[in-house]
Amino acid sequence: MDKALNSCAESKNPKHQCCMLEVCNLGIQKFGLNYIDIKSWFNKILVYCTSTNPAIKKSALNFLSTMKSMIGDKILKFTAPLEEKLKKIVESELEKVIISTEQPEFELKGANVQIGKNVKTIAEQFPALNLAAKLSQDDINNLSNPNWNLRKNTLDKIISEIQIALFEISHEGVRDVIDVVNRVLQNEKNKSVKKQAITAIQLIGKSLDKEKGKK
Repeated sequence: MDKALNSCAESKNPKHQCCMLEVCNLGIQKFGLNYIDIKSWFNKILVYCTSTNPAIKKSALNFLSTMKSMIGDKILKFTAPLEEKLKKIVESELEKVIISTEQPEFELKGANVQIGKNVKTIAEQFPALNLAAKLSQDDINNLSNPNWNLRKNTLDKIISEIQIALFEISHEGVRDVIDVVNRVLQNEKNKSVKKQAITAIQLIGKSLDKEKGKK
């Protein structure tokens, strides 16, 4: 399938590009998405979603729709940072997708085993967010900075990271994040900052409840 995608990129023939995109689409339907670099593929297909050729654009969006049917809302982690116009095109199409409960099983054998050592499974490509690791020491220090804008910026970052992760966060280090945000909440006099601190705590709680519900 990599060859088909590379052939699509190298070709200037619209019919050939459509054909190769359909080959890739059929390929993931048959073999699944394990051992494929999903983010890399998403970004490569994304190029064709703004094509002025309707057939190419449709083939690209069909591919992303198939991808969503297999991995669900996890695909939105890739759309979050997109430029607004492109994000709207892609997400409006993905909203129509019905998520499948069955996934193709593809066991790596023979020569393909070597590929599997370098490319992760679907689960490995979407680990829960380590929120503590996303915060630098400067971020932590900013939460106690006299400048309320800096305090709010860090809280905004916490909220944004949780939302981009679709509320899937790991327990590792999260208690430390809760503690520092709680300290802000207890001492904060700025209403805007206090509101963001409350939101951050609520989103962390929602995320941990979601993780607990999986067990």
